[in-house]
Amino acid sequence: MNGDFKKYVDLEKKETHFTDSDFVEMLERIKRQRADGYFYPQPDSPEDLISLLSEQYYYQFIGNTLLPQLFKSEPDETFRSIFNITENDEVAGLMLNSEGQARFTYGLLFAINANSPNKKLAWEFLKFLLSEEMQQTNIQWGFPVNNAAFIEKTKEGFADGLTDDGRREITKAESIEAYNAYMACLERFMSVLTYYKLEEPVIDNMVEKEVELFLRGPESAEEAAASLQNKVQIYLNE
Repeated sequence: MNGDFKKYVDLEKKETHFTDSDFVEMLERIKRQRADGYFYPQPDSPEDLISLLSEQYYYQFIGNTLLPQLFKSEPDETFRSIFNITENDEVAGLMLNSEGQARFTYGLLFAINANSPNKKLAWEFLKFLLSEEMQQTNIQWGFPVNNAAFIEKTKEGFADGLTDDGRREITKAESIEAYNAYMACLERFMSVLTYYKLEEPVIDNMVEKEVELFLRGPESAEEAAASLQNKVQIYLNE
């Protein structure tokens, strides 16, 4: 739903489309897939989560910090055992919406207030934050937006040496081959990162609560959709 949010809620027009879209069908499909064991069940404790990670499921989420392990010529066996990675596993790709777009998010976001009396100073500060040096600091998660810093970040899991100026370097032929395969995968992923969902916490909270009721059994998909249609429309109208 996050990927196709505008199909169900049109914030600009203040319209909701839970009952006149594929929302009911989506809920029922997810419930069937959940019952068939496609997804990790909800863990009741941290210990349960660790146990679940060692089991095999049709859908496994691998974050970008773990993705290099699937390409490394000498992967960390501890990683493979924890996430139960087998030789049959494939990197399927990113979840796309109905328009073939993948949703992207951000880790740190800064902006300049339109009414700021110090726009020039603020812009100089933003340029400093976007510099290669600052973009390589450990406070960031995900990938840097600075191109040079991005390349250095991608080498972390494959580097087997250092250059004279202290930068990470990949020297072994098998490491270079693994790194190139990893970068090809990243480039394929990034080419579809073209959709951003406008965050609306109140509506998100409504949907989460209603879907939980549906998945736990008290109400049908049609009832969940009708309830959301009413609640979200009232919220938009107000």
